Amino acid sequence: MKRFLLFFASFLSSSSQVISQKFYVFLYFLKSGLAICRDLFSRFILTYCLSRLRGICPLIANQVSSSLVILALVTPFLLFHTAKAGEFKDLEKFHNWEIEQYNEDSIVISTYGEIIYGDTLFFRIVKKDCNSIEQLFTIYTTSNHEKINTLKNKILSITDNGVQQNARVIYVKPAMSGHIITFNMGSFQKEEIIRYYTTYQRFQMSILDIHQLEDVGSFKAKDFFDIPVNFWNTPYIDDALTIGQAYCKQLGNNLHAHYERI
Repeated sequence: MKRFLLFFASFLSSSSQVISQKFYVFLYFLKSGLAICRDLFSRFILTYCLSRLRGICPLIANQVSSSLVILALVTPFLLFHTAKAGEFKDLEKFHNWEIEQYNEDSIVISTYGEIIYGDTLFFRIVKKDCNSIEQLFTIYTTSNHEKINTLKNKILSITDNGVQQNARVIYVKPAMSGHIITFNMGSFQKEEIIRYYTTYQRFQMSILDIHQLEDVGSFKAKDFFDIPVNFWNTPYIDDALTIGQAYCKQLGNNLHAHYERI
């Protein structure tokens, strides 16, 4: 409360430009807090629903309980995308995709999870090579395992639409009552990504156990990630990446995507 009052006092005494910047900071933290609270409540409902759906295929159970969570909890203020202070700049929204500029050198195209909404799938295009696209995703966990920070730079095994793949942990960031873990799956050509997700229409992920992981020992996914699964729908990914690539090629200029909308 004291920190909030100090922030509010400085907010009132600032110039209009500074006020605008601080207002965006306030909105960002408000949105982040609400999204994480929503995820915590989602986890409670998801666990309850799954306990009531015993005997049903786990994927179907996840989808049903996820739909209940989304139906009950989605509200307009959580869907409204506010500016992220300092690093991200909103460019546009295309169907379920958010297209943003990150720092001065890259474009990020992202969408939110179907089981845990706050988990994000995103594709990053860097100015120096707009034809190469990094695929990353985040998982929020409240497990707070004592060795969770040792996961940074570790390569974990996941399934990608049922196929085993590797993903490197690049960030472990404290957030509210847990941590946000960011995974990097590597760089691909746009055509590869479009061909793959046009076939599957989603990115369905689960984190796998590892018999022996350096600095950890026996790695049990459920010990580190209370919900080690999620999936993201990927409709219109071809257009979203094309728009993002057009923005990438304009970085450093007056940013405008030369892309003919359908």
